[in-house]
Amino acid sequence: MIGQINPYGLVPMGVPPLEEAYIRWTFVASSLCEAGALHYLNFAGPGLSVNMGHPVFKEVKMPKFIVERNIPGADKLTSADLCDIAAKSNAVVDGLGVPYVWHHTYAAGDKLYCVHEADSADDIYRHAKDGGFPADLVSEITNIFGPETANQTA
Repeated sequence: MIGQINPYGLVPMGVPPLEEAYIRWTFVASSLCEAGALHYLNFAGPGLSVNMGHPVFKEVKMPKFIVERNIPGADKLTSADLCDIAAKSNAVVDGLGVPYVWHHTYAAGDKLYCVHEADSADDIYRHAKDGGFPADLVSEITNIFGPETANQTA
């Protein structure tokens, strides 16, 4: 047995339960490889690599991006509006066919600020186009820090 399914996804044997992380796993089933098809199942957590011809867990760190969307009245969107937007975004992510994670979105004034993970900014713009969402500014996040950073040694 390679792993077990739990509420957090697939856990390889001997690996502790998944914690929130910014790493993607790509699982490639050997039967799909032999058939010439590639299928992605993406999970967060530590990775394990084994030879092709066997199921593969590959640790892939993707860049994170902040996406600024100008939407008049964004801070006044209703719960139903947010539900519809999230459902549309999820459907687009599912149809992209590339590794992609939408983490969360902040509404502030007339803007939405979204945090996404993708291989490139082009994938972010494609998500926006396919979903009918504006993507007025897409910037790669190069550092994350907060109050706890002051307690770290250089």
